[in-house]
Parts: sequence; C-alpha cells; structure tokens
Amino acid sequence: MKPFWDSISLPWQVCLEEAWLAYRAGCTPIGAVITAPHGEIISRGRNRVNEPSVRDGFIHSNKLAHAELNALIVLSQRQVDLRTCTLYTVLEP
Repeated sequence: MKPFWDSISLPWQVCLEEAWLAYRAGCTPIGAVITAPHGEIISRGRNRVNEPSVRDGFIHSNKLAHAELNALIVLSQRQVDLRTCTLYTVLEP
C-alpha cells in the first residue's frame, strides 16, 4: 500500500505544502495551485493575511490576502488564458 503522500497528485501535494508554509507564518493554513490545461503547475499561493511583509508582489497583511488570490496575482504577470486553467485549493474559496 502506498503512503498517503505518494497517492495524491502533485497539485494537491503543492497545495498542502503551501498550507503548511502559511501555518508556519502564523496564517490560516490554506494553499492554492493553478495548473495549465496539461496539468503543469503554473502558479501557487498561500494565505498571507497575517504576514507583516513579503516579497515578489504577493498581497499580505490584508483580509484579501487569500491563497487563491495570491496564486492568481502571479498569473496576472503572464500571458495565460485563465479559462483553460484549473484552480486547486485546500479549502473551498
């Protein structure tokens, strides 16, 4: 029998990794991932509501600094058709 971690797909693994990073930063443990049509991860984000400062243009220290929004912000800098992407999140947005 495979261990649980090995039985879940890479997008879900990355979502959980981002949730863990959010928890370690003092935020609600929520992570999000966006994949391209063929399944490759093109963006990731985590809850940063309680983080006092961040780099790389993420939203932080704001009630809107949710994992899903931070994952979308990364994509806003790229030429991506969002209608073809899939959003994974550990919590229903």
